[in-house]
Amino acid sequence: METPRVLSPVEDATDETQMLIDSVYEDFMERCSKNYSMYKALQYKTEGTSFYFVKVQVEPDNYAHLKVFKPSGGSGPNKLSDFQLDKGLNDEIRYF
Repeated sequence: METPRVLSPVEDATDETQMLIDSVYEDFMERCSKNYSMYKALQYKTEGTSFYFVKVQVEPDNYAHLKVFKPSGGSGPNKLSDFQLDKGLNDEIRYF
């Protein structure tokens, strides 16, 4: 039986969180094949020190959850690992 993944408690996004998602902006837009009018980090959770799960406002009433890998010690570029589209403001950030 697989051990469930544990994420940190939810926190409000900071300038650092916005910079993190900004670093994967082009990859996200290309992979989701959409041109969203907004791209603002609202909340995040972490798994360990390398994975960030970020709720991003992409339209006035539409949100995405991004899973971003941030190498420890800045040993490489940040990487968009996965994402979920068509989320609501009240949708909880969960492991994916």
